[in-house]
Amino acid sequence: MTATQTTTKTGYYVKVLAMLMALAIAMSALVEGAGPAKAAFPGLNGRIAFISHRDGNYEIYSMKPDGTQQRNLTKNSADDVHPAVSPNGKQIAYASVRDGNQEIFVMNSDGTNKRRLTNNPATDFMPAWSPDGRKIAFTTSRAGNQEIFAMNSDGTNPTNLSKNPARDMAPAWNPGGATIAFETNRDGNPEIYLMETDGANPFNLSRNPAGDFGVTYSPDGYKLAFTSNRDGNYEVYESSYLGLTQTNLTKSATMETDPSYSPNSKKLSFTSDRRGNDNIYKMNADGSSPQRLTSNPASDFDSDWGVASP
Repeated sequence: MTATQTTTKTGYYVKVLAMLMALAIAMSALVEGAGPAKAAFPGLNGRIAFISHRDGNYEIYSMKPDGTQQRNLTKNSADDVHPAVSPNGKQIAYASVRDGNQEIFVMNSDGTNKRRLTNNPATDFMPAWSPDGRKIAFTTSRAGNQEIFAMNSDGTNPTNLSKNPARDMAPAWNPGGATIAFETNRDGNPEIYLMETDGANPFNLSRNPAGDFGVTYSPDGYKLAFTSNRDGNYEVYESSYLGLTQTNLTKSATMETDPSYSPNSKKLSFTSDRRGNDNIYKMNADGSSPQRLTSNPASDFDSDWGVASP
């Protein structure tokens, strides 16, 4: 079973955590993880990349911020997941099993010029761009457990940043370039950590016995949104940079996951099953006025809101 062959209606992060528990971490080489973390780079609002199962397999789509012009970018029978839009909006990094195991690929934001960046028998997934576009952090099992690596944006010079026997995954690069946020179970439950971009000085941001994961930075780098089940179901929370304040934004009885800030800081996209299946929504940055963007009977989830390319 590959990392992208399991789905439920409870949101991408919930699906993945259930899978991790079921496999007892022993099959970490096949685990897709908790969904990619992201950062919203500042600029004008561009298109939103997301995953859809409407074609019978997982494909990467994009759409305008109002939900129109939904386009299949990957168009491949293999599963393509974990879209991450580059800081200039011109490229999308993603993970694909099209070559037999999960590797990091990149393509132009219109779906052209697809090319593979990693070539390793381990699983490489969850890419995240550095703010200057020169590096890509990602999750990999090549060290024997899930670790955060970084490589040049052409795939060269992969380097282990996290170096911990626990499961470290889902990196998100601070738009200011100072830190990388990620998810780890090194305290016995999923928590959001920060570390310097060379892996130094890891710091527990979320500090909660519940499950906290799927972090994304705001465009200015001073806030982080993430998913948590600390109130009994999965909701989107927002935290200050050092975790001193943590606020429930969605406050819903349904499952709300996968937050991604808009480049102009005014909105967040997220996944919700409030209509019975996973769809992409957006809301104001304070959690008000949620609006559905996709309305497909298949699952649409894991959005990444990109900046408008020049």
